[in-house]
Amino acid sequence: MDPKLTIDTTACRRCGTCCEQGGPALHHEDRPLLESGALRRRDLVAIRSGEPAYDQRQGRVVPASQEFLKLAGARGSWRCKFYDKPGGCGIYGQRPLECRLLFCRDTTPLEAVMGRELLSRRDLLAAADPALEWLAKLEQAVGYPEVMELLAGLDRQSSTEASLAALTSLVRADLSLRESFLRSFTERGDEEMFLLGRPLFLAIAPFGCRLVEGAGGTEMQYTRPG
Repeated sequence: MDPKLTIDTTACRRCGTCCEQGGPALHHEDRPLLESGALRRRDLVAIRSGEPAYDQRQGRVVPASQEFLKLAGARGSWRCKFYDKPGGCGIYGQRPLECRLLFCRDTTPLEAVMGRELLSRRDLLAAADPALEWLAKLEQAVGYPEVMELLAGLDRQSSTEASLAALTSLVRADLSLRESFLRSFTERGDEEMFLLGRPLFLAIAPFGCRLVEGAGGTEMQYTRPG
């Protein structure tokens, strides 16, 4: 018998392809995983509203239509931090909703919940949490609508230099706020990606922007993609 005919095509093979592409977004249905300690805030990264993020349905990077939380990546990549290639998923028995629904041969169940009832930072923070003040400061100082407008300006030769200078100012403001936050809340340093989201310089890196240390301090360099 041809071995190919005996392969079960109705069950997940746990090959890890999905895990390599990134951790899942979290839904309200996943909240018990955080309450039980199966997942911790330090395992999460916040994607802010308007932030450029990969949209699985569109297959490209687009501004996020709403804030959401997702499992953080491993060692500077988007590969799910709980996925270990030899051993597989480290939390398989307590994996989030999107992981339970995802089956590469039929993505319909997953697509039905994408973008719906997503968890945000404020869903998990107490109303009196002092970190909320820092979230508001960051939104005021570094807003993604302005960032996206400046990124568009990089491709217009007449505005490239001015847009890059403005992005450098925003990156510096973002890094300064993060440093101040970490000085004020040293005990919550491992929650930075949950509380403040990705540093701006990382979020705009796919657009050809690179953080460098110049004579005048932190600067952004731009290389037009393609």
